[in-house]
Amino acid sequence: MDSIPQTAPGQARKRNIFDILKSFPSDGAAKNILVRVDFNVPMNADFTITDDSRIRGALPSIQAILKAKHNAILMSHMGRPKAVQKGEDADGSERSALSLQHVQKRLSELAGVEAQFVDDCIGDKVKAAVAALPKEGGAILLLENLRFYKQEEKNDEDFARSLASIADAYVNDAFGTCHRAHASVSGVPALLPKEKCGVGCLVAKEVAFLDFSSLGENEVVAAGKS
Repeated sequence: MDSIPQTAPGQARKRNIFDILKSFPSDGAAKNILVRVDFNVPMNADFTITDDSRIRGALPSIQAILKAKHNAILMSHMGRPKAVQKGEDADGSERSALSLQHVQKRLSELAGVEAQFVDDCIGDKVKAAVAALPKEGGAILLLENLRFYKQEEKNDEDFARSLASIADAYVNDAFGTCHRAHASVSGVPALLPKEKCGVGCLVAKEVAFLDFSSLGENEVVAAGKS
């Protein structure tokens, strides 16, 4: 079932995940859909996730991809790994603490599919993991923390190109990062055909909530001190 809300009157319609999925020919060849999710989840000292709502929020888009017999490649950030970015994480403690591998188990449980994990987000390891995805689709591949590379937040073109190179299409389902000019948010879709880029179920839902076209002339959404 399509989980995209109706477009409000006067609101521009955004290309969404179902538009992208329908654009692929039904020849049985699985496509690799790169999805920007927000798995920056809270964890306790034992790295147990204490609130999985962000993972649950991404499920409709993930399940739509799997149902269409394609593969979902998920990318996200976690925390602010400044020591890793500066090459100052000598003992690897920050990298270990902020690894998205901590998400793998809960993601698998919620999705009902064993999610694969690769401990990088660009490079040969990632290319090999993508090449090994099933040709019949139905797989989930979780990439390592994007922010282990400072190029992510700098919207570095080469970094964005490396991410885009593994994708047949791109979906942004990370509402909390949509405003950021980062490689995974704005750099990747700029490198792919526009008809293969769109928003996921979660972002579409949030955008619908932001529609103000039905407000009366004197109705106020928010106000600050003058």
